[in-house]
Amino acid sequence: MKCLFICFLLAASAQAQVTANSVAASQNNAGQVTLGRANSLREFDSSLEHVVSTASPAIVQILVSGYGPVETHGHTDTARIVRHPAIGSGVIVDPDGYIVTDAHVVEGAQRVRVVISPAASSQRVEGSSHQTPQIFDARILGRDKNADLALLKIETTHLPFISVSDNVRVRQGELAFAIGSPEGLRDSVTMGIVSSVAPQANTNDPMFYVQTDAPLNPRNSGGPLVDIDGNVVGVNTFILSEGGGSEGLGFALPASILKVDYDSLRRRRTLRGHYTSNQSHTVAVRLSTASHSSAAQIGRCCGSPDCTRRTTSISRV
Repeated sequence: MKCLFICFLLAASAQAQVTANSVAASQNNAGQVTLGRANSLREFDSSLEHVVSTASPAIVQILVSGYGPVETHGHTDTARIVRHPAIGSGVIVDPDGYIVTDAHVVEGAQRVRVVISPAASSQRVEGSSHQTPQIFDARILGRDKNADLALLKIETTHLPFISVSDNVRVRQGELAFAIGSPEGLRDSVTMGIVSSVAPQANTNDPMFYVQTDAPLNPRNSGGPLVDIDGNVVGVNTFILSEGGGSEGLGFALPASILKVDYDSLRRRRTLRGHYTSNQSHTVAVRLSTASHSSAAQIGRCCGSPDCTRRTTSISRV
């Protein structure tokens, strides 16, 4: 009997040890899974930081002084002209001081200045030894109002830049980053995805864009939409909104059109005619030249009796 009792105790002790080992192994596996997930998030975070830190130095703020018509609640009074300070965004596309932005950003400009971020100016601009932003007067070399694009030039060299290419493949669902100066806040970044490739914002307008849900806000105009590799996939141009703010319907001029425009504007040619997309359909360049604070109203068929009274605003950002 005594031997039986001892055997029972030994068996119970062995079972307890097995259970303890199993619990410890389970906890260890759970810890490894948690650590693995944390490491994956850190790697993802580092990748995003790398994209932004690579692209941001080439993004500039554009300050415009000029005159324009009075605008009240989206209505323009062309009979009254007042002084219009404006702020927009742009991207350096050549180290010798060539910058692209939206044409409506510099509409009616008497003076255009470009603000280069401290990181870019302190690291790359010759003779700079401080961390304050550098401001340069800019010349408008040319504008294509149809595509809403303008080319600026500042007199400096060795600037950080992002090359413009028409070979960038844009894929629906890929990550996209909008960088610019919304509401005058320099070096601001928002993230989203490419919602659609080559959509038409208006069925009556054959112009196509890159659509994104990355938040675009006023003064984002002219800033780039970049992919995870830091390539420019478009230049942010306008939003569709019923409330006037960002509702996840942002549109950028595609890099393919940007490349054609940029090359032509550098050669100081006036652009006319059509563009052909990679999908082999011809797209006429025809875009409203309203200022960034105005809105063109287009009807949106909603299938209800008051359809003609419901509108979506196309707002320049």
